[in-house]
Amino acid sequence: MLTNLVFVFICVRAGSAFVRTSAFLQPVVRGQVYIFEISPPLASKLTRHQRIHTGDKPYTCTVCSQGFAQASNLKIHQRIHTGEKPYSCKVCSKGFINSSKLKIHQRIHTGEKPFTCKVRYKGFTTVSNLKIHQRLHTGEKPYTCKVCSKGFAQASSLKNHQRMHTGEKPYTCSLFSRIFTSFISGDSPENTYR
Repeated sequence: MLTNLVFVFICVRAGSAFVRTSAFLQPVVRGQVYIFEISPPLASKLTRHQRIHTGDKPYTCTVCSQGFAQASNLKIHQRIHTGEKPYSCKVCSKGFINSSKLKIHQRIHTGEKPFTCKVRYKGFTTVSNLKIHQRLHTGEKPYTCKVCSKGFAQASSLKNHQRMHTGEKPYTCSLFSRIFTSFISGDSPENTYR
């Protein structure tokens, strides 16, 4: 009897596992050998996963032509163009394009910092902020200026630096009518701009 069997499909490239019970598989009996054909739900999941490796992006935004591997990611992306923000914070009413961005935002109100630096034991609200912080310890600077070859730990720091070369000054001080290459929040005018 083949009931309650569990099958694990492993992607050799990524090491990702797809676990399914025999209920999701349809056995084809050939003599004494059972050959399992993947049911449509599992086949669809495997196809979506394989797009990671193939780079196939069959779903395209009609506004900006950006491609996506999954229709659900395209739907979320389109909210950037429409301005739709269906997920709202119950504390401050700020809107978000998806539930994961709302969850990250809510950590501001709860103080939750689930990602911790193992060197300084400092907490962070997102794993990406932790990775940026860890570059202080490793010295990694993956963003390099093409003009002068100076390295930076953050893409935003590189962007601010590149303004030195281009002369772009997008920030204006309303107190002194001066323009600046970068903006830093602070309490006083001298701490606000550099």
